[in-house]
Amino acid sequence: MLVVAVFLMVLTGCTYKETYRVMLKNETNSPLTVGFVKNGPPAESMWASPEDRAFQTADRDNTRWGEVIPAGKTADVQLTGTFHDRIRAFLRVYQGTHTTDELLAISRGSGNRLDLILDPTRPNGFIISNKSGKLVFESIRPVAPAKPQ
Repeated sequence: MLVVAVFLMVLTGCTYKETYRVMLKNETNSPLTVGFVKNGPPAESMWASPEDRAFQTADRDNTRWGEVIPAGKTADVQLTGTFHDRIRAFLRVYQGTHTTDELLAISRGSGNRLDLILDPTRPNGFIISNKSGKLVFESIRPVAPAKPQ
Protein backbone atom coordinates (compact mmCIF):
# COMPACT_ATOMS: atom_id res chain seq x y z
CA MET A 1 0.00 0.00 0.00
CA LEU A 2 2.86 2.38 0.78
CA VAL A 3 4.36 1.73 -2.66
CA VAL A 4 1.04 2.67 -4.30
CA ALA A 5 0.82 5.90 -2.28
CA VAL A 6 4.38 6.90 -3.21
CA PHE A 7 3.71 6.06 -6.87
CA LEU A 8 0.58 8.24 -6.89
CA MET A 9 2.46 11.14 -5.29
CA VAL A 10 5.20 10.93 -7.92
CA LEU A 11 2.67 10.59 -10.71
CA THR A 12 0.42 13.47 -9.62
CA GLY A 13 2.99 15.62 -7.84
CA CYS A 14 2.60 17.20 -4.46
CA THR A 15 0.05 19.92 -3.89
CA TYR A 16 0.55 22.91 -1.65
CA LYS A 17 -1.27 26.11 -0.74
CA GLU A 18 0.05 29.53 -1.73
CA THR A 19 -1.33 32.92 -0.78
CA TYR A 20 -0.90 35.86 -3.14
CA ARG A 21 -1.34 39.49 -2.23
CA VAL A 22 -1.95 41.88 -5.11
CA MET A 23 -2.41 45.63 -5.23
CA LEU A 24 -3.41 47.10 -8.60
CA LYS A 25 -3.86 50.79 -9.40
CA ASN A 26 -5.80 51.65 -12.56
CA GLU A 27 -4.20 54.73 -14.12
CA THR A 28 -6.00 54.30 -17.45
CA ASN A 29 -9.02 56.35 -18.55
CA SER A 30 -11.31 53.32 -18.61
CA PRO A 31 -12.23 50.38 -16.37
CA LEU A 32 -10.06 47.27 -16.18
CA THR A 33 -11.33 43.73 -15.81
CA VAL A 34 -8.94 41.70 -13.64
CA GLY A 35 -8.81 38.21 -12.19
CA PHE A 36 -6.52 35.47 -10.93
CA VAL A 37 -5.57 32.52 -13.16
CA LYS A 38 -3.09 29.67 -12.96
CA ASN A 39 -1.50 27.62 -15.71
CA GLY A 40 -2.45 24.17 -14.48
CA PRO A 41 -4.23 21.97 -11.95
CA PRO A 42 -5.91 21.58 -9.65
CA ALA A 43 -9.00 23.41 -10.92
CA GLU A 44 -10.46 26.01 -8.54
CA SER A 45 -13.34 28.36 -9.35
CA MET A 46 -11.56 31.48 -7.99
CA TRP A 47 -8.61 30.73 -10.30
CA ALA A 48 -10.63 29.83 -13.44
CA SER A 49 -9.62 31.74 -16.58
CA PRO A 50 -12.20 33.00 -19.10
CA GLU A 51 -11.24 29.97 -21.22
CA ASP A 52 -12.01 27.66 -18.29
CA ARG A 53 -15.26 29.52 -17.59
CA ALA A 54 -16.33 29.12 -21.23
CA PHE A 55 -16.46 25.35 -20.72
CA GLN A 56 -18.36 25.64 -17.42
CA THR A 57 -21.47 27.47 -18.57
CA ALA A 58 -23.67 27.29 -21.66
CA ASP A 59 -24.88 30.92 -21.35
CA ARG A 60 -21.54 32.72 -21.70
CA ASP A 61 -23.02 35.77 -23.48
CA ASN A 62 -24.37 37.20 -20.23
CA THR A 63 -21.70 36.05 -17.79
CA ARG A 64 -18.88 38.17 -16.47
CA TRP A 65 -15.42 37.06 -15.43
CA GLY A 66 -13.20 38.76 -12.86
CA GLU A 67 -13.64 42.07 -11.09
CA VAL A 68 -13.91 45.53 -12.61
CA ILE A 69 -11.53 48.22 -11.33
CA PRO A 70 -12.81 51.69 -12.36
CA ALA A 71 -10.43 54.27 -13.82
CA GLY A 72 -8.39 55.98 -11.11
CA LYS A 73 -9.21 53.35 -8.46
CA THR A 74 -7.00 50.88 -6.59
CA ALA A 75 -7.76 47.29 -5.59
CA ASP A 76 -5.87 45.41 -2.87
CA VAL A 77 -6.74 41.72 -2.43
CA GLN A 78 -5.35 38.48 -1.14
CA LEU A 79 -6.20 35.03 -2.55
CA THR A 80 -5.10 31.52 -1.60
CA GLY A 81 -4.96 28.63 -4.05
CA THR A 82 -3.81 25.03 -4.30
CA PHE A 83 -0.93 24.35 -6.67
CA HIS A 84 1.09 21.46 -8.07
CA ASP A 85 4.83 21.78 -8.74
CA ARG A 86 5.70 24.09 -11.65
CA ILE A 87 2.23 25.68 -11.72
CA ARG A 88 2.37 29.49 -11.74
CA ALA A 89 -0.15 32.12 -10.68
CA PHE A 90 -0.98 35.14 -12.82
CA LEU A 91 -3.02 38.29 -12.59
CA ARG A 92 -4.85 38.71 -15.88
CA VAL A 93 -5.78 42.29 -16.81
CA TYR A 94 -8.09 43.34 -19.67
CA GLN A 95 -8.86 46.86 -20.91
CA GLY A 96 -12.57 47.63 -20.45
CA THR A 97 -15.53 45.54 -19.28
CA HIS A 98 -16.51 42.48 -21.29
CA THR A 99 -18.59 39.34 -21.24
CA THR A 100 -16.77 36.03 -21.02
CA ASP A 101 -17.23 35.49 -24.79
CA GLU A 102 -15.70 38.90 -25.55
CA LEU A 103 -12.70 38.14 -23.34
CA LEU A 104 -12.04 34.95 -25.31
CA ALA A 105 -11.34 37.09 -28.37
CA ILE A 106 -8.64 39.16 -26.60
CA SER A 107 -5.37 37.26 -26.89
CA ARG A 108 -2.12 37.66 -24.99
CA GLY A 109 0.06 40.30 -26.62
CA SER A 110 -2.90 42.11 -28.21
CA GLY A 111 -2.25 45.31 -26.26
CA ASN A 112 -5.60 45.04 -24.47
CA ARG A 113 -4.50 42.24 -22.12
CA LEU A 114 -1.67 41.67 -19.65
CA ASP A 115 -0.69 38.40 -17.93
CA LEU A 116 1.37 39.36 -14.88
CA ILE A 117 3.29 36.61 -13.05
CA LEU A 118 2.68 36.64 -9.29
CA ASP A 119 5.19 35.94 -6.53
CA PRO A 120 3.86 34.24 -3.37
CA THR A 121 6.91 35.26 -1.32
CA ARG A 122 6.12 38.98 -1.32
CA PRO A 123 3.27 41.44 -2.00
CA ASN A 124 2.71 42.07 -5.71
CA GLY A 125 1.93 45.62 -6.78
CA PHE A 126 1.16 46.99 -10.24
CA ILE A 127 0.27 50.33 -11.73
CA ILE A 128 -1.57 49.82 -15.02
CA SER A 129 -1.56 52.61 -17.59
CA ASN A 130 -2.14 53.00 -21.30
CA LYS A 131 0.71 54.05 -23.60
CA SER A 132 0.25 54.37 -27.35
CA GLY A 133 -3.05 52.50 -27.13
CA LYS A 134 -1.62 49.50 -25.25
CA LEU A 135 -1.80 48.41 -21.64
CA VAL A 136 1.51 48.68 -19.80
CA PHE A 137 2.44 48.02 -16.19
CA GLU A 138 4.92 49.17 -13.61
CA SER A 139 5.80 46.95 -10.65
CA ILE A 140 5.65 48.57 -7.20
CA ARG A 141 5.93 47.43 -3.56
CA PRO A 142 2.53 47.69 -1.82
CA VAL A 143 2.50 48.75 1.82
CA ALA A 144 -1.17 48.86 2.85
CA PRO A 145 -2.82 45.69 4.22
CA ALA A 146 -4.77 43.52 1.77
CA LYS A 147 -8.40 42.50 2.12
CA PRO A 148 -8.75 38.70 2.42
CA GLN A 149 -10.88 37.03 -0.24
